[in-house]
Amino acid sequence: MMPMTVSDPERRVLNLLRERPMEGYALRSRTGLSSAELKKAVEGLRERSLVVVKGGLTDDGRGDAVVWIPPNAQGKVAMLLGSESA
Repeated sequence: MMPMTVSDPERRVLNLLRERPMEGYALRSRTGLSSAELKKAVEGLRERSLVVVKGGLTDDGRGDAVVWIPPNAQGKVAMLLGSESA
């Protein structure tokens, strides 16, 4: 089985979410990603159950979405980010 990897935009999102949950606009501002890049990264992470999204993440990044790493994914995220820095 191939190890799970994350793209650079996904890594940026996960690094910020390790600090605390964030709403979509703040996440976009702090990652420096475009709205489309952020939406794609968050959707990819959500499909792999690495983040939870409450509310809607709109194309302009100004939705009422709050994004966080669920407790059951914390270990997986730590391993992913740790293995990439090794």
